[in-house]
Amino acid sequence: MSQDERDFLDKLRSTSIRAAADMMESLQRLRSFQDELLDEANIPRRSYADSFYQLAKLELEHAEKVMRLGSMQAEMLFDHVRQLARGARGDKAPAQVVELTAPEGHGGHVYRGTFEVKNPFDKPADIHFVVSKLRDAANYESATTCTATARPSQIASGGTGTIELEIDRPTTLLFGEVDVFLSADVEKKVHRKIKVRPRG
Repeated sequence: MSQDERDFLDKLRSTSIRAAADMMESLQRLRSFQDELLDEANIPRRSYADSFYQLAKLELEHAEKVMRLGSMQAEMLFDHVRQLARGARGDKAPAQVVELTAPEGHGGHVYRGTFEVKNPFDKPADIHFVVSKLRDAANYESATTCTATARPSQIASGGTGTIELEIDRPTTLLFGEVDVFLSADVEKKVHRKIKVRPRG
């Protein structure tokens, strides 16, 4: 992360705190205004109490939402902006490739590959996958399918999990893609290309 981005994140966090403080100050002024209004008009307090309570509740809920905008959400915003900028320039980042190989002792029938994903959230993240159809070098769809497994199936806050890909009995060079989604309050996608080159 660049120094400019760090400075912006610090400014964003301080802005969030100031916004919450402004909300609390506005709520206090609202309460004072309520007391003055009811005293001057000699109106029974109960007739307006519910309306003022609901408004105060909305103010506090909004302040809470502002406070929840922390560094993690802001960094994800930066990542999204970077992706948009790369797309606008036609300058996409190179895709990472997971090559599946046959482990020793399996007779070359089962090919596996793994990669790690990190949970950037401040709470546990659930995982789900979208695995594409596999295609050969001529772009013909293969009957061979790729399965994905997460270990563990839920990653603790700040923790790392392993994604295992497996293909049974490939007979030709194959390509595919997998998207791993880490889901908490928001969702992050990790994309990998898949490559399988059979022995011989």
